[in-house]
Amino acid sequence: MNLSKLHFWSYHFDFFAFPVMISATIVVIIAKYMFPLYLAWLALGLIFWSVFEYLFHRWGFHRFICARAHHLHHIDPSGYIGVSSLVTSTIYLFGIFLSLSFRLPEIAILQVGLSIGYFTYITVHHQIHHGRFSGRYMNSMRRRHNRHHHDARYDFGVTTSFWDGIFGTRNTHRV
Repeated sequence: MNLSKLHFWSYHFDFFAFPVMISATIVVIIAKYMFPLYLAWLALGLIFWSVFEYLFHRWGFHRFICARAHHLHHIDPSGYIGVSSLVTSTIYLFGIFLSLSFRLPEIAILQVGLSIGYFTYITVHHQIHHGRFSGRYMNSMRRRHNRHHHDARYDFGVTTSFWDGIFGTRNTHRV
């Protein structure tokens, strides 16, 4: 598929920007605040991400926000269709700016956890559709996600099947 340079960067920029933004935020917070409970806030951010990933994919992508673009992704899974990096990077920078401006480093670290989850999501999703990386985890996620593309009523989690199990949307049938 021939992508324009703008479309190429709109899809791929997060793979470069998020590691830099996350690392810079961690360095700033550790240098300025260094508080031991930040690991708990980071872990909470990762947990929140997993719930958000499931809920947003299930209802945001399939019912409301971005539903048309996501439908196009289901039609062409190998197309470079996703939320623009301009949107995701702006949300990240705005959230970090606000939390640090209001001297709420816990919220910034929570956002770092969310962002590590997001980066994991875009990496796994990209590997599912475009990569050749394999292994037990990746092969399992690839099978699940392919089942989701075959029957979009099931398997909304991309990086984990945990919430599909909790909410009864895990598809155990083979495709």
